[in-house]
Amino acid sequence: MRILITGAAGFLGANLQVRLRELGHDTLDLITRDSTLQRLRDAAAAADFVFHLAGANRPPEEADFARTNAGFTASLVKALDASGRAVPIVFTSSTQAVLDNAYGRSKLAAEQCLRDYAQ
Repeated sequence: MRILITGAAGFLGANLQVRLRELGHDTLDLITRDSTLQRLRDAAAAADFVFHLAGANRPPEEADFARTNAGFTASLVKALDASGRAVPIVFTSSTQAVLDNAYGRSKLAAEQCLRDYAQ
């Protein structure tokens, strides 16, 4: 099984990698902030499962919430759609997705994008 992890350099992503390797999963595609869009597309095309952990909760600019949380999720979904396969996704959202603030709206938008993908 080929597993794609977004946010692979973050706390959750780094620890998830360790655990997955302990369980014998050696084929991990790791996406970080430094990964290119083409790298994401290539990894999504080959993925059998996705852990979508990438996101911003304290960006320098408020607009980065929407770009990083909702925008990156849309890019991931577009890349998965292009593969023509239904790939399961585990997503880390936030309890703040119900709040009317920039972070909450961005996480809610990401959730909706993933709901649309699931349909």
